[in-house]
Amino acid sequence: MGQRPDALAQYRGVMVDFEGARQRAQQRLQDSTLTREQRGYYSALVNTPVEYVQRAALYAGIILAQMGKNADAQEVLVKLIQSNPKPVIADEAKLWQGVCQLQVKNYSQAADLLEPLRENARFGEQARWWAARGRALAADPSNAQAYGQALAAAIEQMKKAAEQTGALAKAGDAAALVRRADILLDVGDTQMAAAAV
Repeated sequence: MGQRPDALAQYRGVMVDFEGARQRAQQRLQDSTLTREQRGYYSALVNTPVEYVQRAALYAGIILAQMGKNADAQEVLVKLIQSNPKPVIADEAKLWQGVCQLQVKNYSQAADLLEPLRENARFGEQARWWAARGRALAADPSNAQAYGQALAAAIEQMKKAAEQTGALAKAGDAAALVRRADILLDVGDTQMAAAAV
């Protein structure tokens, strides 16, 4: 945990430094004596998204989410998504936005963000698991029939996530083995809740 604040400061530094360079480039564009090449350079700096800066924003958002600073993480992730990054970066930002929504108990919003990511090759099983948790936790226990149906659907999705994670673990992803154990614990908890309906 001690390295996270240091890493966060580094990522924020990248973002701040680039924004400063972008503002200086914007000011330089006002200079009528610029050559065509200089104007092209400054225009590109002002108008072109830079992947390393977007990745710094993504990692800053992830660290903030892991530290439980969900409002700050959401702010960073939403800005990142609005900057129109490459799909691989945008999808991971949406994944962590969903995680933040789960952490602040906005379960339906979390599931809405996560469900479109369930087939993602890099983290689909995590999105499927967290979306299923969101749907189960959003269900209203006072409506027994709807609650039972929501839990059954969540259990099915969690089992699929466990299968996906198991395949990743067999392929050598050690962290997937730990996630699979967590998913299976959630399956058991959700099955117990469903049995009580």
